[in-house]
Amino acid sequence: SCIGGSESHGHFSLINEACSMFAHTNPLHLDVFKSVAHFEAEVVAMTAALLGSKEKNSGGQICGNMTPSGTEYIISYQYFNIKLWHVPINKNFQVDVKAIQCHITKNTILV
Repeated sequence: SCIGGSESHGHFSLINEACSMFAHTNPLHLDVFKSVAHFEAEVVAMTAALLGSKEKNSGGQICGNMTPSGTEYIISYQYFNIKLWHVPINKNFQVDVKAIQCHITKNTILV
């Protein structure tokens, strides 16, 4: 049988230890829990590097942020009538820039 990484026997103690260290934090209060802001910055930087931020042609303009859950997005999509557009990527996970340009309008809030 196949199980996910977080379900395998050896990971339970590590996950429990990590969760207990930060169970008291609230990512919505970055001014109080500065470690959360630091972790967010590290995850965004690592993700940006995976997306090519260190390559010369990227201009280093990759940025991002995290949210504690998807509920905020679901409510925002419904409340503000936000449309999500999917654009193709190639085998190197590079996005088709022309496809993005076709979807950018005066109502675009995030790329």
